[in-house]
Parts: sequence; structure tokens; C-alpha cells
Amino acid sequence: MVSDILFRSDLRRTTLGLIAFCVLLLLMSVVSANQDWDDVDLEEVDHWKDPSGNGADLRIDISHDMDRLLLVGYGGPDEIRVVDRDIETIATLVPPGTDPTVKGARWSQSGTWIVAWGRSEGNDTDFLTAWNGTTYGPADNLFENDTTPLVEIGSAVFMASDDILFIGGRDVDGTSKVLLVETSTMNVHMNYTWENDATITYLGTDGLSLLCIDETGVLTSIGGTDWMEIVRFEEGSSREPSSQAISSPGRNPWAIGYEDGSVYFWRGYPIVASGDADLGSGPVQGVAWAFYDIGDYYMVALPGEGQGSQLSVLYHANDTATAVPVSDTIDTGSVVTMLMMDTKAPGNVWAAFADGSLGYYNVTTILDLPAEVTIDVPLHQQMYTGKVRFEGRFSDDHDNILSVRVWIDESDRQDANLVGNVWWYEVDTDVYEGGQHVFNIEVFDGRHETSEIAFFQTPQEYEGDDDEWRPGILLISLLIIAVVVIVVLLWRRGRHTGGEGEDDQDVPPSP
Repeated sequence: MVSDILFRSDLRRTTLGLIAFCVLLLLMSVVSANQDWDDVDLEEVDHWKDPSGNGADLRIDISHDMDRLLLVGYGGPDEIRVVDRDIETIATLVPPGTDPTVKGARWSQSGTWIVAWGRSEGNDTDFLTAWNGTTYGPADNLFENDTTPLVEIGSAVFMASDDILFIGGRDVDGTSKVLLVETSTMNVHMNYTWENDATITYLGTDGLSLLCIDETGVLTSIGGTDWMEIVRFEEGSSREPSSQAISSPGRNPWAIGYEDGSVYFWRGYPIVASGDADLGSGPVQGVAWAFYDIGDYYMVALPGEGQGSQLSVLYHANDTATAVPVSDTIDTGSVVTMLMMDTKAPGNVWAAFADGSLGYYNVTTILDLPAEVTIDVPLHQQMYTGKVRFEGRFSDDHDNILSVRVWIDESDRQDANLVGNVWWYEVDTDVYEGGQHVFNIEVFDGRHETSEIAFFQTPQEYEGDDDEWRPGILLISLLIIAVVVIVVLLWRRGRHTGGEGEDDQDVPPSP
């Protein structure tokens, strides 16, 4: 029985400890998520362009090992090329047919295959072809004669460790569909007819479910153990999405750019909208998260004033569903066709351009902490008379102090005098009524307001006649008399009780 009690006691303590630990982790996550006032330094690190100069409308995808890039349109409008991280060519892949137009290409999840789709001259159906992801030779065992049940293909993505391939497009009747194909047999396992016959513009995955974006802006999730669970979220409907302006989530929500200049964010499954940001005139040409773990920072490309785009970094505030610009802008010489986070080096983003060139940008966060301020004078509850110089010190990690203002009680704010990192302000304490007062100081660095207070006293003057006792003296005297009376009463009671009820007299001992 004792051991059972001890066991239950230990179990309770362990359970409480785990609960406290979980609460601590939650608080830490909330604190880190609320650091929404970091400055960001955005700069171009490198830029590449094929010497032939024939590239156009570049699109990119990064391999599972994050060491290779798949480029479409780098050396030519429809060229497919595999390069390393130094943009040195590893392999050039030749799509089937004569004068093919490549619409898109993707790595498989494990890197086993590279898949591309498009249309060759003279054909009335699109091709879907694959290469080995290691040898870069044709993967004849994946597709037979480069054909699929779809006539037009808009997007494709692998899932379930490459066992499943989802394909979006239109069939021979022109109906918009999404197909679930088992790669081991190339059999169509599921055939989804798309609502409102909207064209599929993008297929993506968060690892658990398929995410489909159509031309009407509706985002649909397909998942579940039997791929029958379909959730449609129409918050973005009536807005046309930009075809390549989407960023895979990692630990962040999906970011989807639209033609009207807005960006929508989607998090979790089932899908929940966490807000949208209106960035101005569109279209959004590219969007990509900059980090997985350091807040919700994303890069966006919008039309520039000239022939290029304008790149900037924004912070996505989940609590207010707003976008806060946190970097300077960079004007590019060519229009951005898509952005993609470098998952091997978070904080860096690949940028593809309409002239076939490739750029690499670095995003560095600079923590902007609130300013600090101290009050050296007045001292807490100190009595002051006449003119007194109240003073203290202030500091800011970026030396961006815009104002230091002071006020007493409910008076108007006044600018303090500043010398280096010292503030001071002269106060005539005689103009204030006797008693306690509150001295306030506020420091503003352009984003944060930091304030401190200190209490001080001014003398209380007695306004009665000279021959009358001042209230303070009378009160003290009454207190002294009350203490003396209590002490005497207690002493007398003690003498009476000490003889167990007998009078306090000398009584001779009994013979």
C-alpha cells in the first residue's frame, strides 16, 4: 500500500513536471513568434546567365538532397538542365519530339526520377516523360511512349516516396481533372473531375496531402487514407493566382501570390486561412519563404518601375494577418518568373528571370530590440524642493532614438534634453502640490516605445492658524498616547493573571 501511494505521488509529480515543461515550450514558441520587428538586410549574392544568351522564362526546382538544381529555359527556351550549386552543368536532358515546348519539370521526392511535361510540334497531345535521377538516362519503365490519359497537362507532383504521381490537366473531352497514378504499374488509381471545370494551375504537397490551386483561386486539399477526403477552401476565389508564385510550407503556411497583387496564406490540414496581404499593384511574380524557423519572413517580387521586378522582404504577422515591410527593395534588370527558398541554406533564395538568368539572394535578419531607459533622478519616494534636474540614461541597439519625452502626473509630454546617451529635464518642484507625484519618461526608436516611471514627493504645507497643532503632529501624539495606554493595560492584566486570580500582594508562605 505504501509503495502504491509513493508511486502515485511520483506519478503526479512527473505529470505536473511534464505539463510545466510543455507550457514553457509553448511560451517560448509564442515569444519567438512575436519578434515581428526585426530589420532585414537583402542583397544579391550572385547572378548567372548562360553564355549563349538564348535562355528565356527560367523555372527552377531543387533536388531532394538540395545539391542539384533543375533548370528549364536556362540555355534555351525549352532546354532542361541539371546543375550543381555552383551552376556547373551536370546533365542536359532532351525532351521527346520535334521542337518541344516544355511547360514544367520536377524532381521526385526521393530524387529517383525527373519528370517533365509539354508538347512537341505537330502533336495534339502533351507528353509526360521521365529521366533517371542519378544517371539522367530515359526512365522507360515509368511512362509508356510518354503518354498519359490527359491531353493537356498543367502540373505534376510525386508523393508517398514516389509511389504516387498526381497529374493535373484536361482529358480528351476537355474536362479539367486530377489523376492519381500508381508509378509501379502506371495505373490510374483515382480520377477527380474538377469542380466548375476550372483549370489546374499548380499541384503541391505538404507531405501529407495534395494541394491543388486552380485558375479561380480556389485551393483544394486531397488526402486521407484512401485519398477520398477533399476539402475546398474558397477564400481566395475570384482572384487569379500567379502560376509560379507559390512557396512550399516547411514549418510556415503556404504562400500564394495572385494577379491582383495580394498574397494568401494557408496553414495546416484541413486548410485554415491565416490571412492575406495586399501588396499593391500586381501581379505577384514570385514569392518564397526565406526561413523555416526564424519567423514568417518571405520574399516577394512585384512589377518594377522599369523592365524588371522589385524584390523586397516582408514579415507575415499571423495575429493581425498583415504584411510588414522589413527590408529595402532591390530593382532587377529582368522580370522575375519565380522564387524558391534554398532549403539547404535557409535565408537564401533562388530567383529565376524572364531572360533565362538565375540570381541568388541573401536575407539576413537584424534583431531590433526596444530601446532601454533608466531614471537616476528622481529617486524613489525621495522628497524634492525647488528646481531639480531629473536625469538618466538611454540606449538602443541600432542608435535609432527618435524622441525622449517626459511628463509629470497628467501633464503634457515634453521633449527631454539629450547629451550623448544621457537625458535630463529641469523641474521646478515648488509648483506642484504637496504629496506624491509620478515622473514619466518615454523613449521611441521608430518602432518600439519604452517607458519608465518614478515616484517622488513634495512637502505638504499646513494652511491652518499658527497657534493650532499641525495635523501631522496631532496624529503622532495620539498614536503615542494610544500605545502607552495599551502597554499599561497589558501589564496590569499580566500581574492579575500571574497569581491565578489572586490579588497582586505579598502573601507569606503557609506554616
